[in-house]
Amino acid sequence: MKKIITIVALLTASVSNAQTSWEKVEISSNLVVSFPAKPLKNEPANGKKIFILKHADSTANYIVVSSDLGISMGIDEATLTAEMEKEESWEQAKNALVGSMGAEATLIKDEMTTIKGNKALKLIIERENDKGGINTLTIFIFVKGTVSYNLMFNSRGGKADEKMKQQFFDSVEFK
Repeated sequence: MKKIITIVALLTASVSNAQTSWEKVEISSNLVVSFPAKPLKNEPANGKKIFILKHADSTANYIVVSSDLGISMGIDEATLTAEMEKEESWEQAKNALVGSMGAEATLIKDEMTTIKGNKALKLIIERENDKGGINTLTIFIFVKGTVSYNLMFNSRGGKADEKMKQQFFDSVEFK
């Protein structure tokens, strides 16, 4: 019996240690986000950066997309800030993102909120996966300077750990 208790205690300690050793990743000069492991980084063009991590057990994807609109659209910070004060700008961002996911994507929830004190649009989208299950994508869209950020957590088949999702979103650090 003591061996079982010791094994359970050791497993609990190693899970706790695994969750606290997340890797901080500098997304831009304005933003740092932590991932459970080092994500893959892709820089396609026009000031865009994409960071993706597929969780080791395939239950979740962690994704951050940053788009420098100063580079891609030639917009300055003052103009972008004024534009993002308009409700229709957020509505346009929501419609573009949901539309890009195809007709099978269903918007479950959208709301204006904050992330670390910065205005953000939160979306929850469901989409059928290739195994017949439902993937639930939680997205925060926010702007800092001339950069638009999409912070996304994809629960694959509804099997992802909600604590890991919250830890990912809570890891946001603005510089």
